[in-house]
Amino acid sequence: MVTLAAVGQCWESTATPEAPQVRFTPTDLSLLNLSRDHVTLTLAARVEAPASAEVVDVRGIALTINQLPVFLKPRQLHLQLRKNQVVQLPKPLDLAIYLRDWASLASLQNALKTGQVKVHGTLLLRVRPGGLGKLFVGMASVPVSLDTAIPVVLPAWSKWLGPASDVADVAGNGAALLSSWSQKAMQLLPGSAAAPAPPAPVLFAASRTRIPSALGTREFWCTGVAVRVTQGEVLVPKDLVLPWRFDPSLGLALGPHANPATLDFNVWLWPQQAKVSELGRLDGKHAWQLRRGDLVLAKQGKATMKTVYVPKLEKGVKRLRLERQIEPGNWALLRFSHPPPLSVVPIVPLAPPGTLPPTAVLFRFPQGLQASMAQADRLELSLQPLTTQAGSHSPFPALQLAAPLDASAWGSPVLSPGGLIGVLIGQRAILDEADIIQQVGLQPAVPGKTSAPPKTPATGGR
Repeated sequence: MVTLAAVGQCWESTATPEAPQVRFTPTDLSLLNLSRDHVTLTLAARVEAPASAEVVDVRGIALTINQLPVFLKPRQLHLQLRKNQVVQLPKPLDLAIYLRDWASLASLQNALKTGQVKVHGTLLLRVRPGGLGKLFVGMASVPVSLDTAIPVVLPAWSKWLGPASDVADVAGNGAALLSSWSQKAMQLLPGSAAAPAPPAPVLFAASRTRIPSALGTREFWCTGVAVRVTQGEVLVPKDLVLPWRFDPSLGLALGPHANPATLDFNVWLWPQQAKVSELGRLDGKHAWQLRRGDLVLAKQGKATMKTVYVPKLEKGVKRLRLERQIEPGNWALLRFSHPPPLSVVPIVPLAPPGTLPPTAVLFRFPQGLQASMAQADRLELSLQPLTTQAGSHSPFPALQLAAPLDASAWGSPVLSPGGLIGVLIGQRAILDEADIIQQVGLQPAVPGKTSAPPKTPATGGR
């Protein structure tokens, strides 16, 4: 069987039993370029499969280099593999370490001096099997865990540093140049993850869907950020709490007569500093749960649909109608049965055109389910008006992030000094305050008053 890879912040925890096995081995890391707000690196790797296949694209989950968060933009590969053939990536993967993520340059400087870095995280490969699989649109989702030390290739600009007696001197000069550059760049940036901040008005959100199959139980996970918008309500991305409406792998696995309400499905919300995992095992005792009745799905955004075609296990292709992810309807409102004492983000109007705040505060959980505790990073990032090509339509007419964020921040509130101005639902895409008020039904905060939970009983469900 061939299935499509998960979208957004969702993934299958293990490769589908019928998916082709692919080995992805990083070989070296090169320092490519220094920009105003980030360092660009390239990751070279070898790829191998025991059967013919095409690696279509790759994306990352919770990637780090020497414990620094790394941004990997989803990359199209279309790499053809023959049986047991080892192929070097024709072009290395471009990685970015943003200055916003650096509390210290010590780890990267040390990498230049020692010539080694530790790469950790997960890559998700979308693979199309060879043979008859080429006839189908569908892909197989193949997660590849990385936890390895690889050499650092001296940057091409090391020759500009002057004569050096040996490699160690060149690397040492490179580390010094990196430090000098970062000190200048820091003065130009609005803030960083190390900036002091009050307690974040966010929760770490995760969901798990278990589906039995003839070859064992399949698990699908989604993670993201939830924001408290009233005393009794939390806003989350809809693809986290209703993932089968977005993910073709789930849609195919459920079958035409499956009832999502009977699924083995859980949603957890962890407050700040709550224990998420211990010894690699999920700890849900310190979280609010949709399954056990702490939360109710009270409202959801209007769907924008698309059609995908996925091959079935027996023969033929299944047509699925799924929701688009980067759309204003990708939100859901969860209601607490017994509202906990958490801070609330006020809803404030967007600034008039031309007076939009130049920066905004966002939050993320970069380690995801690998973290032992829910601890949000606070980021101060630049905003810019959203521009589209002539004649194109965009559901986001107001603003976007100037630099992308990975899925660990999706669902995060976008905060100005006055309060909430939007919610991040993609690398740069922001569901703005106008959409939140009009669709979700929330009202702008009135100075001197606090939001109260709704008096009407909760209705709705999964």
